Amino acid sequence: MTKSRIMSVKLSGGRFKEAELPFFILGDLAPLQDMVVDVAKWLFREESGRRRSPSSFDPTYLKIVGLQPGSTIAEIDIDTTRVILDGAPVPNQEHFEAAANSIVNVIGLAEQGAKHLNGCIPPRCMAYFNRMGRSLMSNEVMEITAADKRTARLTQQSREVLVRHSVGEIMRDITVRG
Repeated sequence: MTKSRIMSVKLSGGRFKEAELPFFILGDLAPLQDMVVDVAKWLFREESGRRRSPSSFDPTYLKIVGLQPGSTIAEIDIDTTRVILDGAPVPNQEHFEAAANSIVNVIGLAEQGAKHLNGCIPPRCMAYFNRMGRSLMSNEVMEITAADKRTARLTQQSREVLVRHSVGEIMRDITVRG
């Protein structure tokens, strides 16, 4: 197995002040796996003009390889279950890096209040934002940095913009006290 740093996610505010990663937030990060793979496949098909992506995309996955201090910073690598030489890049790695950059780009556009997010990533992939970051509270931020060092902030407000471009209905985790 080989690996390559593809992005990092910095969680700050509210419940992340002690540089800890609570288990509940893992559910908010999990959609990144499917989103990055789906966007990478879409980018490959757009670039090559092919109708299907090769099977080398399927055994690729993301994993958290470390937590850095300074709020909570989860470092995410890309890896594959295929046997390849040590030090060799993950097959189609450039598409996965471009996918991470596209995701950060669309979050940045939503953060700035852009009206049109069409063409950045496919509309069906925008639906992943309905699961990603859904337990963030109003004083918390998920800051995603791609391999090209571009950074975007996912907040409740930017997530709302992203979800409205995909499915229209927003799911949120809430706590009811009685």
